[in-house]
Amino acid sequence: MDEIAIVELPPTSPRRMAGRGFAINGRPLGVLVELGDNVCVLDTPDRERTRRVARELRGAASSEFASGRVPIYVCSECGDLGCGAVTVRVTELDDCFVWSELSIESYNGATPITWRVRDERDFYFAKAQYLATIY
Repeated sequence: MDEIAIVELPPTSPRRMAGRGFAINGRPLGVLVELGDNVCVLDTPDRERTRRVARELRGAASSEFASGRVPIYVCSECGDLGCGAVTVRVTELDDCFVWSELSIESYNGATPITWRVRDERDFYFAKAQYLATIY
């Protein structure tokens, strides 16, 4: 199984402050895939969106996107999904949650994400550890 965590991230540019983001198997997600100038949806000032996305990531709410994928990184300027978001398909199995089909998505459609590493694949997270991380 893979491990997921929320970690503190250093500033990525002079305009961007430090923040929190997802890490998978000890590596920030931005090391694995191209996130652009997006910020983790769980680290935005919009607390209602944070709560909604956390419910979506746990399978307790439907995604705002017609594709069913859930936004995990959003526009750093406004947080609007129309600007484009990094999204993931979340599937709940008996003993785990699976993240697959990482994409850059807006209401107009989606394109596959650009991977920075060669191990492009789905991620499998043990249910208890995943639910403890996605609050």
